[in-house]
Amino acid sequence: MAWSALLDRHDVLILDTETTGLGQRDEVVEVAVTNTRGEVLFNELIRPICEIGESATRIHGITNAMVAVRPSYRHLHDQLMQVLGPASAVCAWNAPFDRRLLEQSASRYGLELPKIRWRDLVSDHRSMFPHYTSHRLLEVARSQGVATVQDHRALGDCKITLAVVRAQAQAS
Repeated sequence: MAWSALLDRHDVLILDTETTGLGQRDEVVEVAVTNTRGEVLFNELIRPICEIGESATRIHGITNAMVAVRPSYRHLHDQLMQVLGPASAVCAWNAPFDRRLLEQSASRYGLELPKIRWRDLVSDHRSMFPHYTSHRLLEVARSQGVATVQDHRALGDCKITLAVVRAQAQAS
C-alpha cells in the first residue's frame, strides 16, 4: 500500500516508543499512538522494572524520577491494546524495534501483544530512496522540509513520522 493510501485509512495508526535502552532486557518508558489525522489516541509515560540507562536518557530526556510514580506497563497494557487491536496496520519508523520492546515489556508481566499488522516505514523509505545516505527520522524529515521538534519523545516522533508520510504522499 502506497503511503498516500495509508493516509486515507482511519484504521491505520502511527506508534513510537521510548525505552530504557536497546538491549534484550530493556523496556518501554513511553508509548504514543496517533491516527493518520494526527489525533492522539495514547500517550503515556510508563514506570519500567529496570532503570533507564544514562545513554537512553541523553537521547529522549526521560529520567527515572519522571517515571517513578507512573503506572507500570501491566496497568496500561489493556488500554494500549484497545487502541492497537482494531488497527488494520500499526506504522512505526523502526517497527521491528518498537514491536520487540513492546513484546519485552509485556512479557515481563506475562502478557502478550495481540496479532498486529506492523508496517516498518523506514524499510519503505529505504526501498523508495536507496540513494539516501541516512534513513534516520529527523534527517529524512529535514530533507523533506518537515518541521522537527527538539525533543526526542514518543509523541513528537509520531507527529514527525506522520508529517514525513504526508510529505512523501504529496510528492508522489
